[in-house]
Amino acid sequence: MPTGWRPADLPPRVLGYWKQEGAEVKYHSRELSGVRGYLVFQLFASMPFMLLVSHHASPLSGWQKVALSLLLWAMATAWSGMLESKGWSEPLELARVLAMGVAVTSGESERERQAAHLFLKPGRPGYC
Repeated sequence: MPTGWRPADLPPRVLGYWKQEGAEVKYHSRELSGVRGYLVFQLFASMPFMLLVSHHASPLSGWQKVALSLLLWAMATAWSGMLESKGWSEPLELARVLAMGVAVTSGESERERQAAHLFLKPGRPGYC
């Protein structure tokens, strides 16, 4: 039977209230400005963080890996929202970038203090 075939005793098919032969308005999303270049840059910038979390010889402790994993999850969520032009994605990405910056800089100063403490022991030259 052909696709549009209907029995002769049935009335003609009525189109739904939302469908009007060619008058439908299709949804067109607008891409956020500069999102492609930003996401490519962030993809390459995030690779070291992904390696820090996943590598077996990572210098991070367990809770630091969990915290960085949560930030990477927020990054993936924000990126998906940016690709879909969602309004909530930009504030989430800004919060994620700031949190990741704080995590990286505070972790670095912690390591520097530990290294300085190990290096500057009493009895060594340069100890104050």
